[in-house]
Amino acid sequence: MKMVWNAKLGKTVPIEPPKPARAASKRFQNPSKKPLRSSRGPRNLARGIVNHVSDGAAVHPDDSAAASAHAEAHGHANITYNSEGQMVMRNGSHRQLRKYLKTIGLHDKGSFL
Repeated sequence: MKMVWNAKLGKTVPIEPPKPARAASKRFQNPSKKPLRSSRGPRNLARGIVNHVSDGAAVHPDDSAAASAHAEAHGHANITYNSEGQMVMRNGSHRQLRKYLKTIGLHDKGSFL
């Protein structure tokens, strides 16, 4: 055991060896050793299964055809409106969604629109 001088006590005292690190809780361990992935993200974009349906950018159901034509006229061919008036964006990125929302005068605040 190693001894060091302790000025406060005025004598030499033994130094205890450091305790070994505690193992992580099993709750936080990844037993499969595979990288953890969420169900959203680039994997699903590559598969072509992402459709954004928006109630916030919805129009009256009677105006859905005119709103689809407006989106296509402004270069947003992947944006349509369904029979309930909800905006549907097929296979698009969040950047395309923000561009279209800016076109129609809305703002995406980073939540579900």
